[in-house]
Formats: sequence, structure tokens, C-alpha cells
Amino acid sequence: TKAAGKALESAGMNASEIDVIIVATVTPDMVFPNTGCFVQKQIGAVNAFCFDLEAACSGFLYGVRLGVV
Repeated sequence: TKAAGKALESAGMNASEIDVIIVATVTPDMVFPNTGCFVQKQIGAVNAFCFDLEAACSGFLYGVRLGVV
């Protein structure tokens, strides 16, 4: 959540402009609702859908690739 807030500030964006939140993790806070939903709520990304990507070591790279497509 802190990283998302810093990224928004750096980009000069409002959280309502976010379309999707992908959280790449091996240890999510819980299975349901997913951690992406917590990030969405805490930053106020009311228009974004979100999901967790649990892919161990390759999760970050896979998440970046999904976000670019």
C-alpha cells in the first residue's frame, strides 16, 4: 500500500485512475478477500479490479508481464 501511494504520487495520478491492481506474493494476508482488495481499499482505487498472483520467485516478473499486456 505504501509503495502504491508513492507510485501514484510520483506519477502525479489519482487512485481513481487505476484500472487494475496485481499483487505478486507467496504469502498473502489471506485467501479471500485477496490482498489486492486491501490495497485497493486503502489507496481508494474505486475503479480498479484486483487480484493476487501467487507464483513464488517468478511472481514479480509474471505480474509485470500481465500488467503490460
